[in-house]
Parts: sequence; structure tokens; C-alpha cells
Amino acid sequence: MIACASPQLERESGVALLPWEAALYGVVSLMDMLEFSAHEYVEISHQFGLALASVCKKQPDGALISKSLGKLLEESNRLGLFVTREAVAQLILELVDMNPAGSTLSLNTDQPVIHIKNLALDNSRWSYHIECIHATLRAELKTIAFRVIPRNKVSHCDPNWLVGTEIYTHFPSAWSEFQAAGRCYAFGENTACAFHLQRALEWGLKSLAVRLGRRFDRNGWEKHLEDIEKELTARYKAEVSRSKEEKFYSETATQFGHMKVAWRNPTMHVEAKYDEKEAHYLLTTIEKFMDHLASSGLKEAQP
Repeated sequence: MIACASPQLERESGVALLPWEAALYGVVSLMDMLEFSAHEYVEISHQFGLALASVCKKQPDGALISKSLGKLLEESNRLGLFVTREAVAQLILELVDMNPAGSTLSLNTDQPVIHIKNLALDNSRWSYHIECIHATLRAELKTIAFRVIPRNKVSHCDPNWLVGTEIYTHFPSAWSEFQAAGRCYAFGENTACAFHLQRALEWGLKSLAVRLGRRFDRNGWEKHLEDIEKELTARYKAEVSRSKEEKFYSETATQFGHMKVAWRNPTMHVEAKYDEKEAHYLLTTIEKFMDHLASSGLKEAQP
């Protein structure tokens, strides 16, 4: 669980803040979200209900209360609010104890069956249970945390991002790394984004090495690039001129060499840190590069 302080919704100037703008890392609880989105509506509804009850002064409807308790129990199960569920169950069991012959009860299902005919609890017990359920519900809702994704980053944490592209078709393992990189970028973990992008690139380097008949079982990129260069040099010496395909291989190997020095090697060391602008640049650039490899005929090399 992510711990976060309850957000303050107003600046000193009095200008309202969104909860996730005030909270550390943009992480807020479900209770904070509900308070922000529907607090006034719920409070007005609550006060109107109190006023209506005061005016009507009717005896509580057993069928209506039974239905409401059943729904509250069902929703507590669905949301995993197990302490709240127990608080609701305690009220139900006390009502049943008051009139066991006139009650039907089945709590061990996803859709609990509750029918309580006699609601003869005194006001103090009703107040106790209602306050207990309300306080427990609020406390449990605060334990469910959410991270707000900025609108301009939503697409990068979409499971369908890059699905159907050349990368997805020809480099499925690299696509998985792009998915991880996109999520890290969306969550503001920019250095982690850069790390996953280097892993995506490695699938491209491996495909190039294997296409040229070279091994790919070493820890660093340097030896693989040396092997690729040796193979291309041997081919150049054996032929009068470079083919279009060999020109592509040579340019690709050169680009990998530049990326090794600029990104891959630094990212593997703790000194490297990337900000949001740098992470976005890497995402865009490496996506285009891997798409170019796939469009030019390279495919993910099998183990």
C-alpha cells in the first residue's frame, strides 16, 4: 500500500487545488476522491434525509431496510471492505436476534439474502451501529490509494498502446518493454522509463546480430557491435559494392553504437537520472528507431 498524506485542497491564497495536485506524488485515497467528487451532494442528501425523517416520523420499513443492508453488505464484499462488512453484519445479527422467527438470513453468498420483519432496536443502538459503520467505511476507503495520470500521459499506460504496429508484430518482447516504459513515464518514473527502453533496444541489436549470423550471448553491447562490424567488413571486402541491405545494416550498427554511448551505458549506472522531457524524447526516438528496424525487415530473434 502507498502511504500518502491527506491532500490539502486550498492554497494559502484560497485557490482550490485538485486532490492529486496537493498530494505527494499525486497519490490520493479513494476517500479523498469521493470527498472531492461528491462530498457536497452526499452531505445535502444526508441532511435532506434527516429532514424528511423528522417530518414523516414513520416507523422504519423492514423490507426497505433489509434491502439497503443487503446492498451495503454486497458492495462491501465487492470492494474488499471486509471490516465494514463485519460492522454491517453485526447490525444485521442484532436485528435478527431481536426477532429470529420473523427473519431470513444468508450472508455467505455474493448476493446476501436478508429479510428482517422486526426493526425494534432502540434509538441508541441504531445510532451506535450507524456511526460505527460510517466511521469504519470512511477509514477503509482511506486505505485504497490511487495514482492520477496526467491527461497527456494516459495513452502511454494504455494496454493497447502500440498494439497493431510494426513493433508489436515484429518485436513482441520489445513491445512488452515499451509497455513497461510507457507505464513508468505515465507514473513519473522517468529513469525507470529509460531503463526499459534500453531493454527494448537490445531486442533490435540481437535481431541484427543474428541476421548477420553472429552470436548474441554476451553481457555488453560492445562485443556484439564489434562482431557485427567484423562481419560487415568481411562482406564489403568480398563484394565490389555495398548492397542496399548491407547499407541498412551498417547504418543501423552505427546508430546502435551512438545509442550505446549516449543512453545505454549511462542508464546502467546509478549516476544517471532522467527528467520528464528526456524520458519523452527517448520514448519518441526509440519508438521511431525500432519501428524503422521492423519496417526494414528485421524481426525478433528467437533464443
